[in-house]
Amino acid sequence: LAVCRDWDNSSNDFCTPDFSFFLELHRAISWARRNSMTAVAAEMLSAGATEAAVEKGCVGLAVKAKPLSGSAWCAVMATLGVAFAPIIFGMALAFTSPAIDTMQDTVKAEGNWVPAPADLVVFKSDKDSSAQGSLFASLLNMGALLGALSGAALSERFGRKGAIIIQAFLSGLSSGLTYLLSHYLGLLVARGLLGVAIGLCSAIVPTYINEIAPVSMRGAFGAVFQMGVVLGIMLANLLGAYAFVVESDGHIFCHWRLLSLSMVLPALLLFIFAVLVPESPKWLSSRGRLHDALSSLERLRGGLKHVQEEVQELYQISASVQLGPDFAAATPPTCPTSPSAVSERSLGSSASRLSRSSTLMSLASASSKKAERLWFHRKPLAIGGVLMLIVQFSGINAIIFFQGTILQEA
Repeated sequence: LAVCRDWDNSSNDFCTPDFSFFLELHRAISWARRNSMTAVAAEMLSAGATEAAVEKGCVGLAVKAKPLSGSAWCAVMATLGVAFAPIIFGMALAFTSPAIDTMQDTVKAEGNWVPAPADLVVFKSDKDSSAQGSLFASLLNMGALLGALSGAALSERFGRKGAIIIQAFLSGLSSGLTYLLSHYLGLLVARGLLGVAIGLCSAIVPTYINEIAPVSMRGAFGAVFQMGVVLGIMLANLLGAYAFVVESDGHIFCHWRLLSLSMVLPALLLFIFAVLVPESPKWLSSRGRLHDALSSLERLRGGLKHVQEEVQELYQISASVQLGPDFAAATPPTCPTSPSAVSERSLGSSASRLSRSSTLMSLASASSKKAERLWFHRKPLAIGGVLMLIVQFSGINAIIFFQGTILQEA
């Protein structure tokens, strides 16, 4: 794009290409990074460009590259990999359902109080241990609020992958601390830290899944997040009721320490998959890294031949960042008649101009543009916010958190 933009428009030997030219330029640059930038022209000619195409000026239209069939397999695997995040989310929500009565020593059998093992009782109070248990449960939501508010900033600063890695680390750390600690205040800190992790999850993972999903399958991919949450809720209840239990005086109690430790496994798997999955192409293009964005999209789609609409979208995002929104909305730039003109000098000078133009954007201007975009989309933003409030005030969290206690009292 930089090369095409810098050509002398007074020349008569130019044309306006379609986006296949940019794909071929992307492939040539990929090769040049591994070899020599000055040999780009030779590589493009050896790829099969005919003389007639060179004379016409659109070498990308005639490169005889092997057709790419395209596949969403990588995107599916990446989505399933990060699906461990909503599973942790669901397990964190439902953790207190089987565990809280043992933790605060309020287990009942046939209406009668049954003393829990002393090493599993951590909430003790002369007045009401259930108040401490309620605070422990609610700190998850308090931490989630902080995580959700900071999730967007983290994902913009470190990328979607980086933010997911941070979430995986926090999830594993907080679950391990809950397993190890017995002090009331320490458990509160661990619970709040887990809340921050699931708040990050709710802000980052759906965004990542939406950005890597093929356009025709975004609905199905988006459902993976909620399915993961529900699966996590089910796992926490089943493990707490049947797998991680301890018997005392003929009664069964939830071994909540082991239940908490079990959450370290999905956190570890999430960390591994977050390292391996491709970065979001949209985030890369928003940082001006168009070549890396195309490489990521090529990996996610099994090629770029059949996703030119997505390629065009990445080009516009990157151009908006590097050259401003007016240039991004304009007609794609012209291209040289000969690949031999793609030199190290022209690439270097273009890159330096792009770098200088990007530094001219002030922080105040960027903040103003973000505020304008939020105001422009105020209606869908308001609808989404109100719907989320209705869901929360419906009382579903109380049922998820204290399902075991509710059924016990019933």
